[in-house]
Amino acid sequence: MKNFIALIIVAIFSGNIFANEEGRLEYRKNCMSCHGDGKKGAFMSTQDGWTALFDKNANALKQKHEKSEAKSFFASENFSKNKQSMFEFLREYASDSGNVAGCGNSCE
Repeated sequence: MKNFIALIIVAIFSGNIFANEEGRLEYRKNCMSCHGDGKKGAFMSTQDGWTALFDKNANALKQKHEKSEAKSFFASENFSKNKQSMFEFLREYASDSGNVAGCGNSCE
């Protein structure tokens, strides 16, 4: 029974780590040129702030980028497919989260 519970816990955290990694890579590819690396970008808002920006199909986030070069990204299938992992990454490392995004091999 202990092994089963440990396996469940590992599976939950592994899924979250994978989503955060996927979100970090999407952020890096699509947002870093304007907002800086993931540490800086995620720190731009609080956890509740990221939740509000991504609420209702990320309409508030899309509106903030309406007059930017990134407008097409937010209208893309790529954003629709990856917005949940981007949200999880940004919220995980928000300014009030107490977490700091690590560089790994990708802080450039």
